[in-house]
This record gives sequence, C-alpha cells and structure tokens, in this order.
Amino acid sequence: MKKLKIGKTIIIIWCILFIIQNTYFGWNFEPKSELESLTDNYIKIIMFIGWVIYILPLVKIYENKVKKLKK
Repeated sequence: MKKLKIGKTIIIIWCILFIIQNTYFGWNFEPKSELESLTDNYIKIIMFIGWVIYILPLVKIYENKVKKLKK
C-alpha cells in the first residue's frame, strides 16, 4: 500500500508540473524550443515512473486474488 501512495503522489506532482509547464510554454502540440522539448521529456519520464510505481502493486494484488480463487 505504501507504493500505491508513492505512485499516487508522483502522479499528482506530474499533473501539477504538466499544467505549469504548459502554462509557461503554451498549450501547443509540438515544442517550439529546445527547452520546451527537454521539459516535455522530463514530464513524460515522471509520468511513466509514477504510473509504473502505482500499477505494479495492483498487479501483485490481482495475482494473489487469482491464486486464492484457484485453491
């Protein structure tokens, strides 16, 4: 459960950073500068890490429930 809380916190931080970054650089589909492209990549990495940390414990919980049902 601790990993779920950490993952949720990272996802919330990602949302806040995403809004700040897009407010600063503009809400465009393609980056207009090298700095914007770099921050886009950092935001994507943070999002990926947050979702992985959040989903992995859920997969383990699911696997344990399936094992219990098979018994």
